[in-house]
Amino acid sequence: MWGRKLRKLVAAHDEGRIAPQSVARFLAQTNKRVADIESRTVGERCVVAWRFQKGGGADQFFRGAEREDSSTYIGIPTISGGMDMNAIFATWCPFIVPQFKAMLAGLPHVSNVDAVNAELAKLPETPDDTLE
Repeated sequence: MWGRKLRKLVAAHDEGRIAPQSVARFLAQTNKRVADIESRTVGERCVVAWRFQKGGGADQFFRGAEREDSSTYIGIPTISGGMDMNAIFATWCPFIVPQFKAMLAGLPHVSNVDAVNAELAKLPETPDDTLE
């Protein structure tokens, strides 16, 4: 039943009758229903991201079916090869930004690979929760 409703919402969006946020809210509601049934593997918080055929798009964070505005998010969580890329970037950025600024200003810039590696070594290697 939810698939039929989703197709209708997408068609209504494509015809310009509803905003993409309406489709996103429906997907968040669907996620919430699944989380209520299978709480061991699915949480009520989710990210809904969309992309338009002609380019552009957006994303929204939800807690249940309610939009969650949070300044703690950098962007869509990105996991690559089991690694949290946002955490890696946030750790690496304080080292690389000063180097880029120095380079752009024509000043000498030196990498401190040992310091970067020491900070990266502090990142967790396993998930912070278990899904038993």
